[in-house]
Amino acid sequence: VLRGEEDAAPKLAISNITALEDVKIKLPGSMRIRIALDSVGEGALTALHAMMLATPGKGKVLLDLEQKDEYLVVLEPEGLGVAADKGFIERVEELVGAGSVRVID
Repeated sequence: VLRGEEDAAPKLAISNITALEDVKIKLPGSMRIRIALDSVGEGALTALHAMMLATPGKGKVLLDLEQKDEYLVVLEPEGLGVAADKGFIERVEELVGAGSVRVID
């Protein structure tokens, strides 16, 4: 809290300090990635798989593979968990489309 009075030096009151090394970021426990097969390139699934392998973690992933007006398949890659931080989600959305990632918890 920063307090200041007119004609006085500002005062800073700190109630708690945590070292950056001790800060724990809560990552999603699971997420769904919707992939419209008719609008992604041929290498998108391979690139997504490589991205998930490069970001190992405990987060469960469900893939919704959709071919418009034909089918929707839900896959859960076995033994593949990710650390889905904000950067990971942004990279996935750049690859398969904005709004394609839904964090479940």
